[in-house]
Amino acid sequence: MQSHKLDIIDLIETNPITKLSKNYQGKFLEKIQNTFNESEQRLFVSSLYNYLNYDSKKDFIGRLSYYKSLNHDKINYGIGASNYYGYERVANNFLYNQINNNQYVISDSIKTTIKGSYAKRIYYGVEALFSIKSIIGKTTVRGEYVLGQQPASKLSSKSPQTSTTGETYIRNFDGLYAYLIQRIGKTKNELVIKYEWYDPNIDIKKDDIKSAYRFSSADVKYTAIGLGYNYYANDNFKLMLHYNIVTNELSKNLSGFTREIPDNIFTARVQIRF
Repeated sequence: MQSHKLDIIDLIETNPITKLSKNYQGKFLEKIQNTFNESEQRLFVSSLYNYLNYDSKKDFIGRLSYYKSLNHDKINYGIGASNYYGYERVANNFLYNQINNNQYVISDSIKTTIKGSYAKRIYYGVEALFSIKSIIGKTTVRGEYVLGQQPASKLSSKSPQTSTTGETYIRNFDGLYAYLIQRIGKTKNELVIKYEWYDPNIDIKKDDIKSAYRFSSADVKYTAIGLGYNYYANDNFKLMLHYNIVTNELSKNLSGFTREIPDNIFTARVQIRF
């Protein structure tokens, strides 16, 4: 049998994408079979797959905050800021990274440098809290506002949990949540009001969200008002009842969103600590 020399390190460095030519793939498999036993082969191939399919970029996560209590914990307040700076590997040459005349514009798909490049994922957040104890009970107001840039797929604005294989869409987004929490006197009862929104694409609105221009449900803004009740039986038992009234952005040019979607949510939750 003809022997083949294969430098695995050189192979990895010169082939950052997992597709190899038929000739090289045969040599590669032969080298693995001749070098490792069956268990070692599985370990090597799985490790190599992860190396080739997941990027080597470093993500940055940071948060700064200042919180303080006054008058024997009767007053609490604080502020904070956070930042996430990371990357998402682009799977192919189809990268939609800007909006012009209310439609997505694709990057130059002829350029082979787009495939394997990195789209930036950037989040900025600010937070605040204020609470005070009085004759009516403890009153707390807190919230957070987040904005940034999110690379994802056409049909979802969520961060991919695995390496993407389809087109990449970059959206500028923002979102907010705010709570008003009122403990009723010195009882074990608590009332909650929550307001929140998430706009996955702040560059496009309402009837301009058109499927013909490559927009989808992933570009629709949602707003919600929540009403809740909490009961603290003791330190180990808590009952929570919450009703969320959800409103979606309307667009006469996007199927399924020409009217309000009935998606209000009621949640009942029990927490028991052992």
